[in-house]
Amino acid sequence: MVLKINGREVESFENLQTLLSAFPELERESIAWRDREIKTVYRHDKYVYIGQREMGLLYENDEKIEIIGSEDATTCHIIVLKEHSTSTWGVIHIDTERENQLKKMMTTLIADRNLGTGDQLGCDVYIIGGYNDERSTSAGITNVIMKYMISESDITFDLKIVCAGDINTKTMSRPRRLDYPAPIHYGAAVNARTGQVFPAKFDVHGPDKDIRGLKHFLSLIYSSKTGKVTIPAFEYDVISSAHLWLEQSDEFILEHMSTSPKVEPEHFCNDMRNTFKRMITDPEPLKTVFKNSQDRVYRLNDDTGEWELENADLFEPSERANQSHTTFTVKDFIHSVKK
Repeated sequence: MVLKINGREVESFENLQTLLSAFPELERESIAWRDREIKTVYRHDKYVYIGQREMGLLYENDEKIEIIGSEDATTCHIIVLKEHSTSTWGVIHIDTERENQLKKMMTTLIADRNLGTGDQLGCDVYIIGGYNDERSTSAGITNVIMKYMISESDITFDLKIVCAGDINTKTMSRPRRLDYPAPIHYGAAVNARTGQVFPAKFDVHGPDKDIRGLKHFLSLIYSSKTGKVTIPAFEYDVISSAHLWLEQSDEFILEHMSTSPKVEPEHFCNDMRNTFKRMITDPEPLKTVFKNSQDRVYRLNDDTGEWELENADLFEPSERANQSHTTFTVKDFIHSVKK
């Protein structure tokens, strides 16, 4: 692949600071994007929400969906891209440097749109999320993304915005405590009808955010080819001390469950508790959550703006929610934290 900025090829990547110094026009455009007002996307706006470790593809001529996007990115990166030949928009929420998730996104897009592997493809790219965190987690993810776009072949990436690193960092102050860095923007979206990419937050992160939060692999959650949201069937490990985790303070959950505990969105701890509740109620997901190992497929209700589960009668809620807590001990809990 080839990475270009305003028509100039980028041959190497050391860090964002060096890149922005070499391409001041990219820095200006990224700062201007950062300074735009955050828009809230509501359910009547006909959107698809892409969560962590998820990706989605939105065709320009999709009759039901107009907006696709993601949020809750602290150290994570949200990439919005547009493939030139088909005018297909893609969004991916990248959460690790240990695998090349953007490469998987491009492979998925090419297959979804039946693009030839020998064709010279092109994409506009917008990178949002990641900041100068104290553990340098964001920088590692940025490094993987940038080097992939530079080093591969067959696709030309035109980098339009990179709202990450210094550009996406502000300093937070606390009385009698040390200042700390925090992200400015946590989310982004694109309106496929207008082509506008904008800072965003979302009214609802559904459908079934608690189930999706337990998935530990990258998957395509939406494509205009089907017009449906699909959660692929999967197993998850059940923490034996899940009930005890429900009783912990926000501070404790943040410290042990977050890569950036000082700057998580306010709903982070409730989201984590909901995932623990799901473990308790559905310890065997392929029997209850994904009945007979079937994917969960959702269709948009045009009148309500809600994503409704198809064949909902096949997915009966588990009766284990009221199971006795006596099997979970403090010893179990301490052991789970040490893991």
